[in-house]
Amino acid sequence: MSSKKPSQQLDLLNIMLCSGVLFIRLPPFVFFGSSFLSTHNIARVLFIVAFFFLMANKKFHAKLNIEVFLLSLLLVCVSLSSLISTNMTDFLSLYKNITMAIVLLIAISLYKQKLDTKLFVNTLFLSVIVNLTIEALLFSNNPIFSFGFKHIVQTKYLSLFNYQLGRGRMFGDTLDEAFIPILLINLFSSKKQIRILSFISIIFMLYLVYFSGWRTKLLIYAFELIAGCFFLLKKRSILIFIIVIISAFILHKLPNTANTNTFTRFLLTDEQDIKTINTRFNYWDSSLKIGLSSPILGVGLGNYFDNLSLVEKNNNQDIPLNRIGKTIIIDDPHNIFLSLFATTGLFSFLIYFVLCIRYLKYDILSFNIYLAEQKALCLGYWGFFIYALLNPWLNFYFVMMFFIMRGYLMNCPAAELRGIK
Repeated sequence: MSSKKPSQQLDLLNIMLCSGVLFIRLPPFVFFGSSFLSTHNIARVLFIVAFFFLMANKKFHAKLNIEVFLLSLLLVCVSLSSLISTNMTDFLSLYKNITMAIVLLIAISLYKQKLDTKLFVNTLFLSVIVNLTIEALLFSNNPIFSFGFKHIVQTKYLSLFNYQLGRGRMFGDTLDEAFIPILLINLFSSKKQIRILSFISIIFMLYLVYFSGWRTKLLIYAFELIAGCFFLLKKRSILIFIIVIISAFILHKLPNTANTNTFTRFLLTDEQDIKTINTRFNYWDSSLKIGLSSPILGVGLGNYFDNLSLVEKNNNQDIPLNRIGKTIIIDDPHNIFLSLFATTGLFSFLIYFVLCIRYLKYDILSFNIYLAEQKALCLGYWGFFIYALLNPWLNFYFVMMFFIMRGYLMNCPAAELRGIK
């Protein structure tokens, strides 16, 4: 490993991790018409190589701590749920994602040398700009770009994209709004272009959130903006708040050809908006019943749908998008804790609950020691957590980003933070 500072010469590990993150932050573009050769699969390879690089490096500190012990137990519980799984295809499909995420988090947490958090945050900033550009072109119905987009993304992703678009939902998977704190600190960058891009991105993101139809996106946008302004900008945040509020007011007054917008969906004036909330409560109720039917091992990772009652399955047959005979919208109870309880058992639920408490305590105690990039990353992580409380969470993109962000936060080398652990 090079002894030079990351700003002088980026080491191979930082490049592999950040390149992998950039690839999974983008839509799953395919190369040469092969779904196997996609940006997400390239990211998988980069993460696997990075893991073995971490393990083989002399800077790897294989010392057991409470977090690593709990993560290892969580992986054991998830693995044991295979013993009761009736659908091994779906079990393995999700198992490879969560296994890769957990072992990479453990490896990054135990790595003694400081990873380049600034490069990681800059990579996230770049990915936000690229994603917003793609979304702007798609939202504008640019015929040339739309035609090209349909031919360079994975078929499964395109099917899900079109399905969500058909129900008035757009761009719900990128979670760019979780990285608003990064845009906020970049408002004071020494580079004028970065400041302008960050400001435009914050306002344009509000525009996309408004028309996206996703209440969770608006919730995360509000959380990240308020928390980011309070913890990162403080007195300098007043002008940002005023601009965003004025922009939101203008958006709401503009002519809207769509039947609904994200703001009005919170008012529950439409019967469908109330129905989606009731449906989510039904998912949670079903997950409790399923978990209680097999509290030790759960019913198996990825086997939530298979254990729904026949009535519950039939109630969702009108949803057109199916995966292996199942509706993708109900493959998960839309809550990370209930998902773990139902599919991997009570012990997984308790282990992850304790981990969350420890991570929250760690962040609270260390927040004043964090650099600006680490504070922004910390707020982004908890934005992802909010998403996991209300939505399916076991897709490859989400679970890898969620665990890698936590890994970078636990990689802080300061003696004060090591004491917090």
